[in-house]
Amino acid sequence: MIKYVTSFFKSVNANAHPGDIAHAAALGLFLAILPKNNLTFTFMFFFTIFIRINKGAFFISFILLGFVTPLMDVLINRIGFWAVQLEFLRPVFILCENTPFIGLFKLSNTMVLGGLIWGAVLYLPCYVIIRIIVAQYRKYMQPAMSGVKGSGLISKIPLLRHLTKISDIKDSM
Repeated sequence: MIKYVTSFFKSVNANAHPGDIAHAAALGLFLAILPKNNLTFTFMFFFTIFIRINKGAFFISFILLGFVTPLMDVLINRIGFWAVQLEFLRPVFILCENTPFIGLFKLSNTMVLGGLIWGAVLYLPCYVIIRIIVAQYRKYMQPAMSGVKGSGLISKIPLLRHLTKISDIKDSM
């Protein structure tokens, strides 16, 4: 986990593309909203691992927003229940439930369907907001922080350097 946090801060302060960071945060929000006990979450989680995004930003947003999303459970359930009740989608849900492998995705579950809908709705605003924040940080905060004495002091703390090295060694095994 320390490796992801350090890679996130390095990418924010480096010349990493802000779109990679914004997509990672938006995907972290999308997956934090989904219930974790179905194949939809598992499939999308592994999909995000294999695409080119900032993994540090993804895991940080996924973990932090995972604490916030239980407050949205009522909204997620209501929008999912509304979508399941739509008459023109009923044959699609019946087909999905009766197809052997697709039934494991639990698309007719109100929480899963509501999570997919809310994730799709919130993806673009989250992407735009994070991209603006990264651009503003790089424009105003980063130059101001580079002149501050001790701004590089955190990276020189021996304990953090050793923890990062241990994390790198563990990941290479």
